[in-house]
Amino acid sequence: MKIQEFFDRRSLKQDIMAGLTLAVESVPDGMAIGALAAVSPINGVYAYMVGGFSGAFFTSSISMGVQATSAMAVIVATVPEVALGQPHAKDALLILAFLTGAFMLLFGMLKWGNALRFIPNSVMQGFTHATGLLIVMGQLSGLTGYNAQGPNKPMQVIDLLLNLDQVDIPSLITGLIAIVLVIVLKKPLKNFSMLASMFLASLVPIFLGWDSVAVVQDIAPIPNQLPLPFIPDLSTLPVLILPALALAIVGLVQGAAVTSQFPNPDGSKPDASGDFKGQGIANIITGFFQGLPVGGSFSATAILVSAGARTRLANIVSALGIAGVLLLVSGVIGMLAMPALAGFLIVLGIGVVNPSALVATWKLGGISRYGMIILILVGLFVSLVATVFVGVILACILYIDRQSNDVAVKESVYEDGVLVSEHPVKPELASDSIITLQHYGSLFFASAQNYEGQLPQPGEDTQNAVVILNLRGQDDLDSSVLAMLTDYHQKLQKHNCRLMLAGVEDPALQKLERTGELSIIGSENVFSVSEHYQESVIKARDVAEEWIKR
Repeated sequence: MKIQEFFDRRSLKQDIMAGLTLAVESVPDGMAIGALAAVSPINGVYAYMVGGFSGAFFTSSISMGVQATSAMAVIVATVPEVALGQPHAKDALLILAFLTGAFMLLFGMLKWGNALRFIPNSVMQGFTHATGLLIVMGQLSGLTGYNAQGPNKPMQVIDLLLNLDQVDIPSLITGLIAIVLVIVLKKPLKNFSMLASMFLASLVPIFLGWDSVAVVQDIAPIPNQLPLPFIPDLSTLPVLILPALALAIVGLVQGAAVTSQFPNPDGSKPDASGDFKGQGIANIITGFFQGLPVGGSFSATAILVSAGARTRLANIVSALGIAGVLLLVSGVIGMLAMPALAGFLIVLGIGVVNPSALVATWKLGGISRYGMIILILVGLFVSLVATVFVGVILACILYIDRQSNDVAVKESVYEDGVLVSEHPVKPELASDSIITLQHYGSLFFASAQNYEGQLPQPGEDTQNAVVILNLRGQDDLDSSVLAMLTDYHQKLQKHNCRLMLAGVEDPALQKLERTGELSIIGSENVFSVSEHYQESVIKARDVAEEWIKR
């Protein structure tokens, strides 16, 4: 890293103002995220402070804001070991953040920055909308003052609807006021609207003497000092591995969006794997200072960039600003009303739901439609952790399904040794013919059957024909492809026909030799690739013509 990435006299004022703007937004937002994660709201603020500070030193993206995100917070809320009141909650939260960081760091070291492009939009839509719905459902108890019961969020909503008589009216009014203020003040106050909405809504129960309205300090005490690192009890480590892996995947997906959307101020493109490592280190440090797991935050980065930030100093100033607020006005933070936090989060959750995106994915039909539905249902009725892993599996299935169906076989027509055209393959192989075939798409285990189904088949009377498969560019031949080629060779052989393989790459030839398939097909029927594009095909056709004329 260069010193210019941390300090530039020309942009000093913009960097400081951008950092202070993010700090003002981060305190109430961090508390809301902490409440969403079912931990102390102060843990969310610590995550914003320490995550932003440490991320400023280690990410490839100069302007990336590293904070706890709503999707990650919803996952944390499903981990009972970190919940308020648990005997080792403080230790478990540290371990969870540490493991999340370790996974992120590992992914970065493995250079998996580009692997996230394989996650299809339908999987992202399913996960995103499950997150939005869970945020809204999860805050209804805080909004109404009724502690709904049930094995999952939909059942808790039903329990609330069946017990509306137990709703605390002052809490509900306070939360609704916060919702209205967030919506009304968003445009005129922009990044300050959240702080103003929570503060103004929290004044209502104080002035009206509504003692039934819970405040932050009722949930957990707000210290007037900064957090100190500590050594945790490791008894909860084994059960936190899978949630940490899920958090790492979600955090990296969101961080990758930041990497791709926000170039560095000098116009250079950040390294996604470098951002992975930076977010991993930030998580490890944040955990030791009692913060939630963190990741690249789109909203925080957008605030910095829109406010004119040009160096890493903006994130550092933001962290120092948050620290100053904690030291100076911790008592005020403790008086914020929990229904006001819930109201803001409900607005946030509703904003995540995008009906037009849902409709667009629904119209795609097939596995994209049903994959999205499955992910939403798993998120609502099982957990968001399960949704992450089901989403990864669905992404693999979607990719394999698409690649297997994309393979196409065309017949190449040659005149005087020159390729002149291509046309669809005739289903039946004619006697005394030479057919040269070129495939497009990925030839692997999932597409082998589709590929074989497009090859010309010998009829009852077919004799003395040759099929040449041009395999140029096909470095790998897996066992399914090899078995398909062997079966097709033997099928042709029964009709006194030959199969020839042209343009065979060296790795593919080595695999043919190691598996013994070369001796079955015959080395005389295999033509290695050369630097001249059609040379091996022409050689195969010359041999085929001599064989037919024999």
